[in-house]
Amino acid sequence: QRLMGGVYEYRNGLDGIAQVLRRDGPRGLMRGYWVNTAVWLPWNMLYISIYEATKREASRLYEGNIGINGESPASLPPYVVAGCAATSAAVAALLTNPIDVIKTRVQVLSGNQELRHLRSIDVVRRLWKNEGLMGFNAGLMPRI
Repeated sequence: QRLMGGVYEYRNGLDGIAQVLRRDGPRGLMRGYWVNTAVWLPWNMLYISIYEATKREASRLYEGNIGINGESPASLPPYVVAGCAATSAAVAALLTNPIDVIKTRVQVLSGNQELRHLRSIDVVRRLWKNEGLMGFNAGLMPRI
C-alpha cells in the first residue's frame, strides 16, 4: 500500500474502472488476474485437503476412532476444529507464498510507468537475479 500511495486517485469504483479503461484499455481490468488465480487456486486446494486430513487425524486422536465409513464425527470441540483450520491455512500459505510474492510484485508494478510492461515471468527472473531464493519468501511470516 505504501508503494501505491498517490499513484492512483479514484473518486469511486466506477471512476476507477473508467480511468483504467482510458489508460490501459480493457486488458487493464484483467491485469494480475491469472497470477492471482495461480495463488488462490492452489491455496484453496491445499487448505481443503490439509484441513480434512487434520480434522480426520484430530478425530482419531481425540476420540480414538474415525467413525462410520471412515468419516470424521461431527463431535470435535470448536477449539480442535479451529486448530485444524489454523494449521491448514498456515501450511497452505507457506507453500504458496512464492506465487503470492510474484502476484504482489506484478500488482505493484502497475504503478511504475517504466516497469508496468513486465509479465509474471519477467518478475520471476528479476526477483531471482536481484534477491535470489530468499526473495520468494518475502512477507512469509505476516502471511502465515
